[in-house]
Amino acid sequence: MSESINAHAELQLVNKLVHETLSHLDTVVGNLDESEELASILQELINRRQELLLQWLPDTTQDDVTLLTEQQKLSLTFEQCVANVRQQYANELALRKSNTSKVNLYKTLDANR
Repeated sequence: MSESINAHAELQLVNKLVHETLSHLDTVVGNLDESEELASILQELINRRQELLLQWLPDTTQDDVTLLTEQQKLSLTFEQCVANVRQQYANELALRKSNTSKVNLYKTLDANR
C-alpha cells in the first residue's frame, strides 16, 4: 500500500513537470534546438507517467475512481497539448524549408548574373 501511495505522489509530481514542459514548449516554437531538447524531456516524463500509472492501478480501489477519472482527463489534455505543439513544430519546419528554398533560389539567380 505504501508503494501505491508513493507512486501516486510521484505521479502528481510528474504530471506537474509534464504540464510545465508543455507550457515551455509552447513558448519556444521558433527555437528548434530547444524544442527538440524539451520534446525529449517530455517523452521521458510521459514514459515515467505511464510506468507510475501501471504501478498504481493494481492497488486502486473503488474509492480511487475520482482520482482515476482525473488522470484520464489529464491524459486527454496532455494528448491535445502534444498534438498542438507537434503541429506548431511541423509548421515551423515547413516555414524554414520554404525560406531556405527561397534563399537558394536567390543565390542561384545571383550566381547566374
